[in-house]
Amino acid sequence: ARGRTASVAGANATNASRGVAGGAAAHQPPAVSPTTGLALPQIKPSRIRKGDYVVHTSFGVGRFEGVFSSPFIVNGEVDRELYLKVVFRDRTLEMPVPQRSMLKLFRRQEEVDEYAPVKLDSTRAVRSWERRKSRAAKNVLDVAADLLKMYAKRQKARRVACEPDSERCIAFANSFMYTPTVDQLSTFAEIERDMVSGQQPMDRLVCGDVGYGKTEVARR
Repeated sequence: ARGRTASVAGANATNASRGVAGGAAAHQPPAVSPTTGLALPQIKPSRIRKGDYVVHTSFGVGRFEGVFSSPFIVNGEVDRELYLKVVFRDRTLEMPVPQRSMLKLFRRQEEVDEYAPVKLDSTRAVRSWERRKSRAAKNVLDVAADLLKMYAKRQKARRVACEPDSERCIAFANSFMYTPTVDQLSTFAEIERDMVSGQQPMDRLVCGDVGYGKTEVARR
């Protein structure tokens, strides 16, 4: 949170229509980032703005062009159907709104560097996109395996507990020229408790905005 310094324990633990292929949207696998291989957050179309880049579960990266309506006749009466328009390298795709869960926000339009533009995928290159997703899935499994090994090793690690603060340490802390914030005080206490109790190495992340006391925490 802005203006705060905090410590976190275990910080490192973390139907075809209009030419749209694929079945029911509810059964679609999550879209993944073409660059990191991680699952992308599902964003409601109302939160995706025109010009934003999205990832389509079946086709890859495209550019969102907004929500449109198309007239159709039912029992002699004219009705309108809403659909989403996504531009790919080879074509413009019109998706029924119920299939919106197949889209995930990839990058905001204003976040794209003109010198490193986003490359749009082709709806004809489905095999290429599937291969990229497979590689990404493998990378995720590899990372998960590495994390499991690392945490298993950490669970076995042992160290000698530190001594509680000495009078010199307390004097050093009292020489601090500023009044510690509530968050700093709780962070000091949590870290000291980790260091003096038990034999397992501390696993904690100290985070905070610039100028909110992380260095003082480290000094103590």
